[in-house]
Formats: sequence, structure tokens, C-alpha cells
Amino acid sequence: MFNKKTFIIMKREITTRIFNKVFLGVMAFLLVGAVGGSCVGAYLTQKPAEKITYALTDSAAGLQAAIKTGDANSKVIIVKDYAEGKADLKNGKAKILVDLKGSQIKVVTKTQYTTVSDQLKTFLVSYASQGNLAESIAKLGGNPAEIMKASADVKIKEDTLEKTSISKNMSKYFVGLACSMMLFFLIFMGGSLIAQGIAEEKGGKIVEVLLSTVKPTQLMAGKVIGIGIVNFVQFAVPLAAGLITSGCLGLLKQLPDINVGSIAIVLAMWFIVGYLSYAVVFAAFGATASNQDDAKTAIMPITLVSVLALYAGIYMPMTLAANSIWLHIAVWCPFISIYVAPTSFAMGVIGLPEMLGSFAVSVVVLPLAIWVSAKVYQRSVLLSGTTIWSRFANKKK
Repeated sequence: MFNKKTFIIMKREITTRIFNKVFLGVMAFLLVGAVGGSCVGAYLTQKPAEKITYALTDSAAGLQAAIKTGDANSKVIIVKDYAEGKADLKNGKAKILVDLKGSQIKVVTKTQYTTVSDQLKTFLVSYASQGNLAESIAKLGGNPAEIMKASADVKIKEDTLEKTSISKNMSKYFVGLACSMMLFFLIFMGGSLIAQGIAEEKGGKIVEVLLSTVKPTQLMAGKVIGIGIVNFVQFAVPLAAGLITSGCLGLLKQLPDINVGSIAIVLAMWFIVGYLSYAVVFAAFGATASNQDDAKTAIMPITLVSVLALYAGIYMPMTLAANSIWLHIAVWCPFISIYVAPTSFAMGVIGLPEMLGSFAVSVVVLPLAIWVSAKVYQRSVLLSGTTIWSRFANKKK
């Protein structure tokens, strides 16, 4: 399918579109948005940290020093009991409630958007362990085994008053959302351009001239690969500029839980497979249209599938539990997994083995999608009229 003639068609698509004023204008807009957004994000994160008010129950009053050590920019108030602390959370007097019962530290926040740093958790456990240690020495007569047991038993239990379906780690959620949206725009814009271009060539009888020198599969392959490269460049350049700017300004250091390198590699992998999977289907549906107006109607089914897959990619990892059977079915389902799997991986809902397994399934299904789409394209690209599908169905193999 790919030879010198395919390369010529691909080169024609690239040179025609990459020097187009619309392409350059969109590229400039995305570059300004990526660099400007990184600068704004860096500015906002460099603002002085908000002072957080901690409510400590009487039993946890001894942890006041731990909080001051772990969070210097904090305010501590002492409440009589757990119920009074919850009331302070609800009315906004405090943002985090800390209670100590025996060897368990209970940390409660009003919403999932307020979190306690790992460093502060370490200080809380350390100070509580020291308190238990002193208490054991006093009560148990200095028994070493009991002392070690009491000091090692301290654990932290976290809770939230107003639970939502959104993950507590909002940075992972937004990165996953960005992955879904980026894949959708890359795939949908490329597929639409392919379908519209095929319909335009059919309407102007250009395709008849082209097919006198190249095979239909070569023409289809050249258009799919050429437009794919153009789309990838249009988004990859601004994305790289944004990441470089964010790195230079120290913004990426504000996201310690996000492995930008691995997510970028995963996104590139899924873009290649996802784009090829959808693009060949867009080409097949576009070939059934007689002109550009008909192309909009012809690609409606695959557009609907793509939009539904996008919604699944956004909402399923966000709203369903990690052990949900429906989420894992979507992860392994071709075409839908193109959005669900990378988004779920970026959000931390699924692990690397499951994501790679889903990717392997999509790679295996890809040749079948290309073969079926090529057959439809071959038999439809020279047909015109409103009965293309019926003529294709009745045509003898």
C-alpha cells in the first residue's frame, strides 16, 4: 500500500496544508496559548501560600508543634471535641480537623480539594509516636517491647465531610482530561479533513484524474498519513513549547505526582493507533459521499461513536471506582479504549500492564479496520449519487 506514489500523495497533502494561512494561524494561536498559559500558571503558583487553619481536639493538642513544623504557614485552634471540630469545618472556621484517639490520628477535610502533605503526615506520626512512647514509659514501667509496640502503632486515617466523585488528586484529573481532549481534537479534526477532502475531490472529478495514475489504496494511504503528520505537528509544536516553558519556570515541579515524560509517550502511542483507526473509517465514510455537503451526513455515525468514546474517556475514570467492571470493559474495547485507556492511566485509575494490554488489542484490531475501510473506499470512491451504499452492498465481490 505504501510506495513512491503513496509518498507523493502524502507530500502533496503536507505541502498543501502546512503552508495554508489557516494552519499557520491556528499554530500561532496554540503557541501563544501554550506559552501564555504556562506563564500564567507559574505566576499563580508562585503566589504566597494560603494560610490553613487546623482545628485540633483536646486529645490532639500535643500535635500543635508537629503542625507548625510541617506547615509553617498555618494557624491552629483548639476545640473541645470531634463534634465541635466538624462544626468548625462546616462553617468555614477551619479547613482541616485533627483528632487523636489512642494510636490513630484522624485527619478530616471539608472537601477533597484540601489535602495534607506527606511531609506533615510524617511529622504528625512522629510526634504522636513520641507521645505514645512517653506515655508507655510512665504506665508500663519502661517495658521495651511494649514501648516499641506503642510507638510503632500510630497510623493516620483520612476522611472528607463533603465527598464528590472527582478524585482528590485534581492535578491527575486535569492531566487526564487534557489527554482525552487533545486526542479527540487530533483524531476528529484529521478524520473530518480526510472525509471532506475525499468528497471535494469526488465532486470536482479530481479523483478520476488521480486514480488514472495511482491505486485507490495508495491515494487513501497518502491522504491519511499526510493529514496525520500535519495534525500531529500542529499540536506537538505548541505542546512542546508549553512543556519547555513550564519546565523553565518551575511549574512542572508543582506536579510531583505527574510523570510528564511517561504520559507524553503514552499519548503519542495512542495517537498513532487511534488516529489510524478512526482516520481510515472516516476515509471510507467520506468516499460514500458525492460532495462536501453529503460528507457531513456520511460521517455522522463515526462522529457519534467518537464523541461517545470521548465522554466515556472523560467520565468513566472520574465517576466509576477503579474496580468497576464497566470501566475495565471500556478499557479493553477497541475504538472506545483509545480515549478511556490513556485517560485512566494518566489519572492513575489503571496500571501500566492493563494500559499496554489494551494498546496491544487496539494494534491487533487496526489491520482489520484498515482492510475493511480500504474495501469500502475502493468500491465507493468512483461512485456517485444517493444510492452508493445500496450499490456497494449489491456489488459482487
